[in-house]
Amino acid sequence: MRFLSLQSHVAYGYVGNRAATFPLQRLGHEVWAVNTVEFSNHTGYGAWRGRTAPADQVADIVAGIEALGLLSRCDALLTGYVGDAALGDVVLDTARKVRAANAKAVWCCDPVLGDVDTGIYVKPGIDSFFRERAIPLADLITPNHFELEHLTGNRVATMRDALAAARSLLKGQPGLLCKTWLSGLHNNTAGGIYGFDTIDNAEAFALDYFPIQAKALNAAYTTRIFDAAPTIEAMREAARQRAAAMARSMTFAVSPSRSVPESAKGPPSAGPSQS
Repeated sequence: MRFLSLQSHVAYGYVGNRAATFPLQRLGHEVWAVNTVEFSNHTGYGAWRGRTAPADQVADIVAGIEALGLLSRCDALLTGYVGDAALGDVVLDTARKVRAANAKAVWCCDPVLGDVDTGIYVKPGIDSFFRERAIPLADLITPNHFELEHLTGNRVATMRDALAAARSLLKGQPGLLCKTWLSGLHNNTAGGIYGFDTIDNAEAFALDYFPIQAKALNAAYTTRIFDAAPTIEAMREAARQRAAAMARSMTFAVSPSRSVPESAKGPPSAGPSQS
């Protein structure tokens, strides 16, 4: 796989791109690392030196990768520490560019905010950026214990607490029951089907929230609201028919009552044929 990684870089320690690049390369993956900060060490130590990369510098590096025609080959976008609000805009713009070039690309967002022993160590407003703008658009999120509690406002003391908090963070919209993303065949488009509990919540998402997010990504969009019940029943019926067809196929493959023509038999050493 090929990863575009927009994360921090430190001289001492292993976080951000220092932690992600080498392990991924050892696993045989290709990593295009773009450093969002250059620090002496992790900010969780309380004292550090260095500076946040200017947003236009990070955007320029991404533009250079784009100019090489590489974004269509990008399989995943990794993002982590965001030094300021301007960099947040670059992260969202990069996600838009990657998905426009390859609708199958996955965005893994690490909402770096702080930790249990340090508290918040990012600038004010970064938590709102992750909660309201980045997480709703990401495919995967990887908050730690502290970040999960902070982003959801829920105490996490048990596995059940963690699951409930994670689900509330993934949903992120009132009444959202489930969502499925789809990619167009050979046309680099993406779309999704969102299930809501009421028509009011569906309309609030489609008419109020989603257009704002699409505009932030400079993406063209259309939305349709429809009754999910017939669609769900049709999917269940299709699954039943598929399962029945597979059962018939497997029964034929192992049935001892059917004779197999000599011409269809493999060599003596060949195993039984199954479809």
